[in-house]
Amino acid sequence: MVFSEPTIMPQKIKPKTPRPYLSHSQMQMVLTDPDRYVRVYLEKQEQETNEAMEFGSAVHKALEAGETEHENAMIAHALLYLPKYEKREVKIRAKVGGIPLYGIMDGYDPKQNVGGEVKTGRSEWNQRRVDRHGQLTFYSLIKPKIEDWRLHWLNTATGEIKTFETRRTNLDRLRFFGEVKEAWETIKKLTAEYYSL
Repeated sequence: MVFSEPTIMPQKIKPKTPRPYLSHSQMQMVLTDPDRYVRVYLEKQEQETNEAMEFGSAVHKALEAGETEHENAMIAHALLYLPKYEKREVKIRAKVGGIPLYGIMDGYDPKQNVGGEVKTGRSEWNQRRVDRHGQLTFYSLIKPKIEDWRLHWLNTATGEIKTFETRRTNLDRLRFFGEVKEAWETIKKLTAEYYSL
């Protein structure tokens, strides 16, 4: 009697989440459009972009690279007039309430202990919107010792740059953590459902 080796069928690896951390962009997407989250993070479909998103990405890349000149006049304007930070594109991580969080701050001033974020576009930013902006609260969860934040908005219609100052307190972080937890649990649920198909 001859025995053959058993055939081992490849199986899908079943991660608990598509990424080993939660970012603010994942959180925002899963809470506002879970179907889109599945398409982008589980099915690995290309994210839809538009001209404004591509422009914002180009500004961030130029700032990260430390460029001082650019062929695009609006990007050159941004490079010249946006505030400079000692540290740019600062990767930050922390485990909060058992949830691994990850983000990239656009800028950090260690002397003043101030975090910075750059936004581009035509959509109006005002103090109320900045004070409620979840991305800064998310970053503040990761780096709770940074309470003071600046958001710099480049209005791509006019070229005007406005800077807003805002703070995040322990109470802000505590209130926001419920959304973080909801997003992480939803991601785990969507991932389990996706791999059970």
